[in-house]
Amino acid sequence: MGDVEDGLPRSSSTSPFRPSGTFPLRGKGVQRLLWFVGLYCASVAALGVVAFVIRLALRS
Repeated sequence: MGDVEDGLPRSSSTSPFRPSGTFPLRGKGVQRLLWFVGLYCASVAALGVVAFVIRLALRS
């Protein structure tokens, strides 16, 4: 992943995350990747909610 010095991850300029909370997007590729990651997380969360509702319905 990344080099760790003195037990703390060093903040390099190549990291897409900045401590200020801004996201310096380097192009359409990164933006598309972040979009697909967000879509994947949302679909997994939705499937988890559906499974939870079905489990509750079957329990009663």
